[in-house]
Amino acid sequence: MSPIRVLLVGPAYEENLSIRYLSAALRAAGHVAELARFNQADDGGAVVARARGFDLVGLSMAFQVRAREFLALARELKAERPDRPVIAGGHYASCAADELLARHPELDGIVLHEGEQTLVEIADRGWTPAALPTIGGLAWRDGDAVRRTPVRPLLEDLDSLPTPDRRGPVSLFAGVPSAYMLGSRGCVGGCDYCCIMTLHRLASGRRFRQRSPEAIADEMAALYHDRGIRQFIFHDDNFLVPRVAANHRRLAELERAWSDRGMTDLGLVIKCRPPDAERSVFERLRDLGLLRVFLGVESSTEAGLASIGRRQSPADSARALELCAELGISAQYTMMTFHPEATLDTVRADLEFMRTYEDFALNFCRTEAYAGTPIERRMIEAGRARGDYLARAYDIADPRADLASRLAARLFYDRCWSMGGLVERAIGLDHLSAVVRRFYDETEADLIRARIRSWRLSVNRELTGLLSELVDAAADAAGAADPQLQARLAELATRERTGREALLVEGAAIRAALDRWFPERVGLRRDPELRPAPPRASVRLARHAAAVLLAFSVGATMGCRSCEPRGVCEYAAPPMDTDSDGLNDDCERDSFLTDPNKRDTDGDGVPDGQEDHDGDGIDNATEQQQAGVWACPDPAPPIKPVEEDWGICEYAAPPLEPHPAETPSKPEAPEKDRGASEE
Repeated sequence: MSPIRVLLVGPAYEENLSIRYLSAALRAAGHVAELARFNQADDGGAVVARARGFDLVGLSMAFQVRAREFLALARELKAERPDRPVIAGGHYASCAADELLARHPELDGIVLHEGEQTLVEIADRGWTPAALPTIGGLAWRDGDAVRRTPVRPLLEDLDSLPTPDRRGPVSLFAGVPSAYMLGSRGCVGGCDYCCIMTLHRLASGRRFRQRSPEAIADEMAALYHDRGIRQFIFHDDNFLVPRVAANHRRLAELERAWSDRGMTDLGLVIKCRPPDAERSVFERLRDLGLLRVFLGVESSTEAGLASIGRRQSPADSARALELCAELGISAQYTMMTFHPEATLDTVRADLEFMRTYEDFALNFCRTEAYAGTPIERRMIEAGRARGDYLARAYDIADPRADLASRLAARLFYDRCWSMGGLVERAIGLDHLSAVVRRFYDETEADLIRARIRSWRLSVNRELTGLLSELVDAAADAAGAADPQLQARLAELATRERTGREALLVEGAAIRAALDRWFPERVGLRRDPELRPAPPRASVRLARHAAAVLLAFSVGATMGCRSCEPRGVCEYAAPPMDTDSDGLNDDCERDSFLTDPNKRDTDGDGVPDGQEDHDGDGIDNATEQQQAGVWACPDPAPPIKPVEEDWGICEYAAPPLEPHPAETPSKPEAPEKDRGASEE
């Protein structure tokens, strides 16, 4: 079959190596593959326009929080050209394949699990009724039925894959050319909330596989010598394994391979389970260039760790953070403060942990019930689950902890989980501070780092203080409708907003100062394009300046860009407006009782945003805007009592409540968990 043109669509944050691996596989097989950015719903029009002329469109549906956005995009793509296949892949699409195909005709098929070989076979054989049953690892719609071929066994030899498609600009982190890497796939753990482990349980074979040190070094050397990359950010869920001797052997092999390929002055960023943060291994990593680590702390109590199936102890987390502080390694962690069995005691314990280890980049969140995970199955069986396959929430067993969770979701959304929010910026600046420490040897660099640290501490202390007050308010309240609680929340909301805005201004000033400082050290003009500047004898260039100039010389269509790092944790999606009527989906379901999938629910010719749901003379869109920090106005009667409806706005998922007119389908009996943890 002749080569076909495939457009691969997904978020472009942190390079999105998943679709870059797919692109490399297609190109190696002789097909044409291009990448399209879909960072937010507003990118949909550009994606549809870009897709013209392509024979197949692939959607990277890795994150459940964006499911509705991707489905809306798929509808636009099918409306523009109905005959062209639109297929999906990724963690979420694989885990919810049957529901997505049964209920969403805009999707023609789903590539299950790791998709390089499956996607190449689709391109080779064509999307035809005769070819589809011959392609492994595929689900597709056949009339009213959903058909599947067996999921492919996990690829054992990761070195056999082509290296990711690296086309595009080089990113600068504080003036340091940087790139993302994968040295393994899978995870050695088996946490109950993890969509990655859920994905890998779908297929046979070893769940955790590592590339050889030589293959990793070859890819890094090409980036180092051809594109000037000096900071390598590893996305591996387990850069280290639970065996000290094995870690030392692998690090020795990597060090030898890097030296043989002429790589020096590297900066490394990794993820690590706290139990694997052993002193001699971290000392060796520090000497090799480790500047930052994301530690999977998750909870400070045994009860919290048990609730989410996390196999470690609170002492492991404390020891790992203290080791990082002693060795001068930047660290970041997130607390899953609100989990299924949370109580006010466990929440307060997490708060005390955050105060104790406040000198790190940190955040807190709710444990999500992602599709197919043990937590989702457990909540369904217990009758505590809400929502459906698109977004599943649950009620925390302790009513007061549940109330605190719902209130925190509204009070701290803009601070903690929105794109570009205060905590995200604090995490980003903390990463930049670590980069400055590794790559710049100047007194002024130390002054910038001290300024970042002081600001980050202010961010962390204000967060823990406000959250502590919220927890106390929930503990004292007679219920969600308690007038005293309402008054305390209003006062907290005012202080939260005022404090957040002031800290954002201060953080922006620090970032601007850093952006004025580093260009001269690496030989760049201080303008929006950061072009190379004429040499100046009076300026002492950083030791990686030549690498920056190399990054600019890799091709006219590539170039270089300044990048504000997002950190290595996940954030909640912003409120969605699926039907573009001016109302976010949360408010439509919770406050206005309109259908977020219909622009004009009652068919009277007036969009839902222009309706006046409570007859007060103010249209719905204006009421939503006036709601401010609460995101949605108070619901109008008749609806469920306030005690049940207050704060239904989950952290990391789109709207979760079914529309009143819908009848949720009865969930099938969950299968037993396949496979034991390899931890």
